[in-house]
Amino acid sequence: AGGGAGGAGEAGSATGAGAVVEGVDVEALTAESEKVRDEHRLEMRALHGSFHRVWGQMMKAGNQNSRFAHQLERYACLYTSHARNLVAYSPVKSYRGLSDSMPHDQTD
Repeated sequence: AGGGAGGAGEAGSATGAGAVVEGVDVEALTAESEKVRDEHRLEMRALHGSFHRVWGQMMKAGNQNSRFAHQLERYACLYTSHARNLVAYSPVKSYRGLSDSMPHDQTD
């Protein structure tokens, strides 16, 4: 019975600090994982900092299209086959239809 308890204690210490499990240095992998996570966090901050400070990334909400992107896509589908067809136009272009003049607006 005493040998079984000692074996269990040794197995528990194998996963502690500086542990090597099946030839893999767990502590080194953990340190590398934390380093990569920190680098990713800094890159994400830099990415989000490059967008408008109030509006942020307008076309995405996380990994999904934003509500604005969805509305733009629906608007574009009404007038064209895809939103990317609007890329050649200026952002200040007006897409309103021409209005007809009323009889009292005409000057003869």
